[in-house]
Amino acid sequence: MLLAREYLLKQEYDNALEAYEKCLQYADIYEPNKKLVLCETYGRLGDLYYWHRHDLSESVKYFNKWIEVDRTYREPYFCLADIYNNKELYPLAIGLVTTGLVVGQRHYDWVERKDNWIAKSEELLCYSYLGLKDYSNAIVHGKLALTHDPNNITLL
Repeated sequence: MLLAREYLLKQEYDNALEAYEKCLQYADIYEPNKKLVLCETYGRLGDLYYWHRHDLSESVKYFNKWIEVDRTYREPYFCLADIYNNKELYPLAIGLVTTGLVVGQRHYDWVERKDNWIAKSEELLCYSYLGLKDYSNAIVHGKLALTHDPNNITLL
């Protein structure tokens, strides 16, 4: 796991992907006391498949596996919503954001992104409503996102 993180920090994404996938081959990662490590591994694999390999089906698979392990993180719901927004499946994205907000709790910054706790849900909902051409809701959520992150250049 540490090697995979080092590769990620060095932006050696193919090596990171391979190292994270190797982590899943060890039986002890599935023990109850390793749940955080398994969640992080699934999250990193989801990210790497999405951002580096552009393989949406693999990315979705790993974010869903994260939810299977622990459904109380917001992160995988928001990552899936981002994917579905990009695929123009806006109602699904809204449902995922809503679910993440209802069941999600803040756990650890090293597992979750910091922006997902405050501003990310509003940003995702803004994009979803824009895609649906529901401009009044898009403006409401866009303004809320900007109150949390006034320098968000994607919303300005």
